[in-house]
Amino acid sequence: MFAEAIAMTGSAYGSGHVSLEEYLRGRFESDMEFVDGLVVKRKGFGWKHSRLVTEVGAWFWEHRKLWGVDALPSYWVKTTANRVRMPDLCVVRRSDPVERVRVSAPLLCIEFLEPEDR
Repeated sequence: MFAEAIAMTGSAYGSGHVSLEEYLRGRFESDMEFVDGLVVKRKGFGWKHSRLVTEVGAWFWEHRKLWGVDALPSYWVKTTANRVRMPDLCVVRRSDPVERVRVSAPLLCIEFLEPEDR
């Protein structure tokens, strides 16, 4: 499950609708996702959330050679033709080809939820 997104509006993002190509050119803040033509902001992150991402990422890092994996924080994953999400951690095989935007299925996507996400 991904963090609830809040549609961004206002002059900084034009009418709100952009193409996938424009989004991928990186003109938006790093915590923005692409959902059905809209650039949306992921929920804010606090200290506990960031610490948890770091700790779980470090656990995968410690086992990366044994398991043959990489855990990548906030890595673009194309979930449908019209959606690019950024899970907190995306676990991929080290032998997989490097993709700027993950199109092939990762081994695991992890999204840490805050109590208010329930």
